[in-house]
Amino acid sequence: MAVFLPGSVKFFSIETRAMDQEAKRLDIDLVTFNAGWDPYVQIEQVENVLLGKTFDAIALCSVDNQAMSAIIKLIREKSIPFVTFTNGVGHTQNQPSAIVNAHIGRDELKAGQILGKAVELLARDTPINIVLIEGAPGTAPQRFREKGFLDSFDAHKDHWTLIEKLLIPGWNIQIVAREIQRMVDEKTLGTVIVTQWAEAAVAVVHILQKNKIKDIKVVTLEFTQDVKNFMHTGDIQYATYSSIAEEGQKVIQTVQKLMDGEHVNFFIEIPQVLVTPGIARGIVPEW
Repeated sequence: MAVFLPGSVKFFSIETRAMDQEAKRLDIDLVTFNAGWDPYVQIEQVENVLLGKTFDAIALCSVDNQAMSAIIKLIREKSIPFVTFTNGVGHTQNQPSAIVNAHIGRDELKAGQILGKAVELLARDTPINIVLIEGAPGTAPQRFREKGFLDSFDAHKDHWTLIEKLLIPGWNIQIVAREIQRMVDEKTLGTVIVTQWAEAAVAVVHILQKNKIKDIKVVTLEFTQDVKNFMHTGDIQYATYSSIAEEGQKVIQTVQKLMDGEHVNFFIEIPQVLVTPGIARGIVPEW
């Protein structure tokens, strides 16, 4: 089985570890490819695997869902199980596809809406200025998360102002820190910072602490031990939780079912919840 990753972040380390463990349990051999956030590298990797005829199944987490359309014809010619996880292909996140047997992951639109709900709980109808931090390149799930959040934003646009949207190349934490420090220096930081991944939120908190700033609220996707610690100290107000390990396990289990000729649902959703400080005490982070 070939597993294609878009790039390297801690999220995928947890996910692939769970895949490896589940594959070992089910006696499936995995070969993992990493595209380094380059869609053209990933296209070449997938093409080589499809043309090589040495794999019985493919699991793909795409760098760019639209770029992958370049090899749709080649994928259609194959009869091996083909699933996507975390980052899908095409223009929709959970609708049946002509080329993909199943997609495993969160509902990313909901993820953005949960972030919006967190900001609602913080702000109510109080005027706030928001900084939104996203990674780059902009994957399809990222765009869905943004849409979900902006849907909430639009419902409160009389009171909420989006003062800056930061797209961080390569999800680089040093760049997050540099950009937040810049906004501190320029006094343009706003009142609420929303991040799409845990390490970004942690980097934000470190800069706020360094500058002795205590009146900025932080909400984030993902729940790590560092996030939990900062929720305990009041430096991060809300987070979200879904099991990355479960997602990795479901990828392998789904492929096994397809190889056995079993029916699977197209969208296999990994549940996610809003994490409040009270709930956080009872959740064990996966990293």
